[in-house]
Amino acid sequence: MRYLVACLAALSTIAPTSALDPNAFLRMDAVLADPALFQTYLSCFVDEGECPPDGQMLKKLLPELIATRCNKCTENERRTACNAIMMLEQPQYAREWQKLQQIYDPRGVNYAYLNRFKSACASMDYA
Repeated sequence: MRYLVACLAALSTIAPTSALDPNAFLRMDAVLADPALFQTYLSCFVDEGECPPDGQMLKKLLPELIATRCNKCTENERRTACNAIMMLEQPQYAREWQKLQQIYDPRGVNYAYLNRFKSACASMDYA
């Protein structure tokens, strides 16, 4: 269940290189470093708050990123996704995890993939 939410949140911090401007990746690192800003993005993704410009773009890309399992993502974008997953696994984001899953993967079809991705994150020592 948490797979989808983690995947969504993680993938929400990344996007195919052509989808965002070149500085978007750097801004995502800043989002992950600021819990309040991270919460703003999560609220955007679950339709409970306003979306920053990058948040709007990422929200539109989430369904594609999840469906394609981020196959166009760079290594740096995958590292950012790993860091986002680690944040989402913290207890204070449990509600957002559930909402993300309900919105973006209600049937849980991506659960197994997220678990494999999380294992890969641990083995690559991205944190």
